[in-house]
Amino acid sequence: MAPPDSRFGRLQRGRGAGFVAALEAGRAAVDDVLRCAIEDPRVDRLLEARGRYLGELVAALDAPVEPLLAALHDADGPRLGHEVLAAAAACGHGACRRVVEDDSVPLGLRATIAEWLVEWEVATPAALSAPLRARVMEGMLSNADSVSVAPRLRRRPALDLATNSVEELLEQARTARLVDHEALHDALAARRSARERAHLFDVLRREFVHGRVQAAARALGAMNDDRALELCERFFARSEEGGALTGVDRMRRSALADYAQRLPGTRQLALARSWHPRGGYFAVVAGMMMEEYAEPDDRLYLEQCVERDLEDGTGWCVISELDALSRLADERSAPLLAAVAEQAAYSHARRRAVRGLAVIASERGAARPAVREALWDCEDEAAADACAFLPDLDDAATARVRSLSTLAVADMELRERASRRLGRR
Repeated sequence: MAPPDSRFGRLQRGRGAGFVAALEAGRAAVDDVLRCAIEDPRVDRLLEARGRYLGELVAALDAPVEPLLAALHDADGPRLGHEVLAAAAACGHGACRRVVEDDSVPLGLRATIAEWLVEWEVATPAALSAPLRARVMEGMLSNADSVSVAPRLRRRPALDLATNSVEELLEQARTARLVDHEALHDALAARRSARERAHLFDVLRREFVHGRVQAAARALGAMNDDRALELCERFFARSEEGGALTGVDRMRRSALADYAQRLPGTRQLALARSWHPRGGYFAVVAGMMMEEYAEPDDRLYLEQCVERDLEDGTGWCVISELDALSRLADERSAPLLAAVAEQAAYSHARRRAVRGLAVIASERGAARPAVREALWDCEDEAAADACAFLPDLDDAATARVRSLSTLAVADMELRERASRRLGRR
């Protein structure tokens, strides 16, 4: 990845500064924008956003579509370039709009672009040609919940848990719907006799059905039962290298992480302080505990963790630690958060740094350049925080907020926050 302070490096990371620099450079930036869309520099291609960001730039710079079409011609599945072309079309790029109904372009490629446009409500299936409409509808149906099954699920009566035994509750957890999990876990956590606890621990330790194991683990954690701590020690310490962890081991380890995060908050914080320095999976679980329960005395340690990652990492491994610092919102963390916002390759690390800076700015009334920059960030959540928390809007920031308030390819929450901000400017 290019240096974080270069124009291309900022574009790769999806930073607002990269967006603005590309607009200022004009045609000179087209190759960089297209290269990002084709190479896809994201650390995590499932979670990080770039489509709206790069699509806006393709439209604003009137970039040619041929390089993207060539790169996508033989793609065996959805790629970032499809979303970029769709976003550019939604933002008014004429050539990208024409691609959708261009019979010389492969139908699958056009259908993937059209699916994005339909999802954003920029186009309707009825407005598409018959072959394209059929492909888009096929994709929509394959991704949708069954219309015949969903109503029956909604009409299913509420669970009657008061008289159920532990074993009956565990059997329900085997196939329970997500909306029923909490009620089942609460019911299990109320079964506190020595015999019932022993049964839950035996399920956690020996069984292989995820729903039952997870429910037993969460119940024992809510009871503040110590007996699973030895299992945490054993499973969290195991390496994933060389096939040391089977699928069942990973399932049980995940359930034990759920157990640890159901313990009382004071207990979690004590464990997190002990586990985090041990690294590996101990640090993963401890980070999630710190995210929720870290106290001001933990700030320096959390900052040290983030600083180390900033030197040779991407930000991907310190998400929970950044969330903890954001929640603590200590003014002394601001320089580090600003450095993360400028340097982290992982855009969700930057998003969390921006959130912390935004909270600090709102509490202290101090302007933070990274918060203003986030108005042009690739992550909608970062831009939404900038809309909500930026103390003052200059002319350029006002114009950007106005644009975001009506931008079809932006998340609804971002559009609403932008509209609210314009109303109180």
